[in-house]
Amino acid sequence: MALTNIVGLIMAVALAVYLFLATPREDIKGRRFLLAVFAVVILFNGYILWAPGDMYEPDLMTYRNSASDSFGVPRMIDTVNHFTFEGFLYVPQMGSEHWWDHDSLTRHWWLNDDRIARVVAILAITLAVWFMTKLFRASVGIGLAAAILWAGSVWMVATQHPGGLRHLGIAVLGTLALFAIAKSKYGQINLRRPITILLYSVLVMQAISGIWAVFADGRQTFSQGENVAEWVEANCPDEPLIIYPDYAGITIAAYTGGQFFSLESQKDISYVQMDRQRLNPISSFLVNDVNITDGEEKLLITNYPFQYRGIEGVIGVEPLRSFGSAVEKPEGEYHIYRVSREPDILWQVKLVPYTPPGTGTVPWAKATPDDTVTVRTSGKDVGIFIYSEPRFDNSVGSTAEIRMKLLEEPQSSHDAALFVLQDGTREGKICFFSNRIEIFDQNALKAIHRMDAISQFHTYRLAIAGRNFQVFVDSRKVASAVLSNTVPKKAVMFGDATDVANENSGAQIKYIAYATEGAVAPSGEPVKPVNPPAAPVVKIVPDLPRYGDDLVCTVTTESTDPEGDPVSYSYAWFKDGILQPELTTDTVDASYTEWGETWRCVVTPNDGILDGPSAEGEGSIDAGIWTKFSGMQVPPDAEPTSPWQISGVFETKDTSSGALTIKTVDANPGYFIHTEDRFDNNIGSTVEIKMKVFEGPENDHDAALLSLQDGMREGKVCFFENRIEVLDGNALMETHEMDTRDGFHAYRLTVVGDRFTVHVDGKPTAVISLTNAAPGKQIMFGDGSIAEEENFSAQVEYIGYSVNGSLTPQETTQQ
Repeated sequence: MALTNIVGLIMAVALAVYLFLATPREDIKGRRFLLAVFAVVILFNGYILWAPGDMYEPDLMTYRNSASDSFGVPRMIDTVNHFTFEGFLYVPQMGSEHWWDHDSLTRHWWLNDDRIARVVAILAITLAVWFMTKLFRASVGIGLAAAILWAGSVWMVATQHPGGLRHLGIAVLGTLALFAIAKSKYGQINLRRPITILLYSVLVMQAISGIWAVFADGRQTFSQGENVAEWVEANCPDEPLIIYPDYAGITIAAYTGGQFFSLESQKDISYVQMDRQRLNPISSFLVNDVNITDGEEKLLITNYPFQYRGIEGVIGVEPLRSFGSAVEKPEGEYHIYRVSREPDILWQVKLVPYTPPGTGTVPWAKATPDDTVTVRTSGKDVGIFIYSEPRFDNSVGSTAEIRMKLLEEPQSSHDAALFVLQDGTREGKICFFSNRIEIFDQNALKAIHRMDAISQFHTYRLAIAGRNFQVFVDSRKVASAVLSNTVPKKAVMFGDATDVANENSGAQIKYIAYATEGAVAPSGEPVKPVNPPAAPVVKIVPDLPRYGDDLVCTVTTESTDPEGDPVSYSYAWFKDGILQPELTTDTVDASYTEWGETWRCVVTPNDGILDGPSAEGEGSIDAGIWTKFSGMQVPPDAEPTSPWQISGVFETKDTSSGALTIKTVDANPGYFIHTEDRFDNNIGSTVEIKMKVFEGPENDHDAALLSLQDGMREGKVCFFENRIEVLDGNALMETHEMDTRDGFHAYRLTVVGDRFTVHVDGKPTAVISLTNAAPGKQIMFGDGSIAEEENFSAQVEYIGYSVNGSLTPQETTQQ
């Protein structure tokens, strides 16, 4: 407990005992009232002035002085920045935009000059002694003794910590109240005496204000933690978050019963005390010693108190311990840097090398060779160092480096010992094992480097430029990878991220560093960024492909590479949604296409390292004039939709590579028939076959025929090896000499009214008038002869017909 509280309690107990004994026994009411006041004073003092058991003011005072003198740490709040009678109001006063700016003392001298505070305190003590000796007739000896005790309390309290003068007020006013009660007229309680009423009122006011200032909800308004945090946020928005081993935070924890104020939630939050025996020196602390508060900021427990401030966070202090040596500075040369919390991250800290006064700022990455921090996890514990860096930019490049020695390796988890660089677009990660490191694109394994990671310190550097991820160990590049997974966070991480039991790790860390101004190799050379080329613009030519057209996937707008590397293209073709793996160039030959098919080409650019986004073009083979088209992928009678009928027997009837081979023998006919009720002689009809004759009949014109019947007329062509014959029904009308075996020829028959026209390879060959009636509506193709040795053998690429008119070969769309 504070010395002032001890003095006040001793005086109150001694005087209460004296007065109790001096009160006549018959004055039962007086004794009872005296006992009640005595109990209230004792309980009040014990309630609001009881400090944690390990907080001994002399040690704290000495430590504060050493922190300022030895470490060059500025005091955040001067101890006299408070009104003297803090028992009435406990209101911290901030006198400067920068508490180390001593020029502010002249602007707020009346708050910052401790001489004025002590003069006010001496006047208060003088007034109290006068009350005791004149109004209450106390002896001069008692008055001098009280004055000496109170003056000593003022001197020590003003030196130790803010809020201490409140202890003095309780001691002085409580004692005066006891005297007022004791010296009431005739030894009786006289509430009508003005001085008694005054002192009762002061005691009540002091009790109310004291409880309110320390424990009640008003603490949020008059909290040293909140005042300093709000002041920092308002006056120093651009300053980094820094932790100082300073006395102000200790006072906050002492006076809030282990609570601190959160600007984020606008309420007080508390930490959970940890077993002091588990705490290690700051140069070797356990991840398990991280403590979590309910939904609020996280605290790192250390072996000496830290006060920290945060623009987005809070003013707070770690759990306190007594100090073995009051002037001993923390082991090692590290301060702990507390950074703002992420909602989904356990805790975040940054190691900051100690900088002696006058030496300037030492970058946090440049620790002295002997400085190390040891971290370990056990069981299912998760422990990660995370430092968020909003300045990371994938297009600029980023670098992170750690010098460490693995002490304990995980069993198999690649999340139990990791070092991660996230630049807002990509994530490069290495995972440590005793005999190797594994390189990841987020969670996708990219490479493994075999090495001894446990016997000595190694320097590991990660560099990301665009999608280029390079890993260096002791200045030598050991792996590179192309990153593809997208990660929106920007941070550097190290530690154990898995809660799987027994997947733990331990390591000694020399330093962790990062750079936001580029990806840099240990040699100083920049790591060249690798970014994919942009997507091209493509289309299929011709725009409206017809049967017989080659399909060409044409790049209309070239892909460009951000680094200027040359771009090449790869092609993939899909027919009706199905990949055609044999087609890998920009052109599809017409022999692969059929009427009505939908073709899609996919073009992917590549800069020699990365594929860029693909582009697509699509086109459908125009069905043109055809009502039905048989492309001979299967025999006509096996088509899934509206198949042809077959009559007779074929010796051969096979399809291969989009062509139908047929053959008849002996006296067996074999032909295909397709009935079409929509044929209309007035509108006209068309049929076309593309065919190569292998063997033709000798004389019988029914042995190799193509017939079109529209319900009124029949036009027919008969095929021989050296000619074709044009017939009206069975009446021979014309003969056209040609070699039907020298290749594939397209034969088109059209009938409208009585007009029958024959085209061969797009050229008109015969035009005749039909007179014979034909009531059927059908197409017939094949060998209809039953004569011996009158047979037919041929190969057919397609056969199609249209009910939409008598169309010439130049008419390629439906009418």
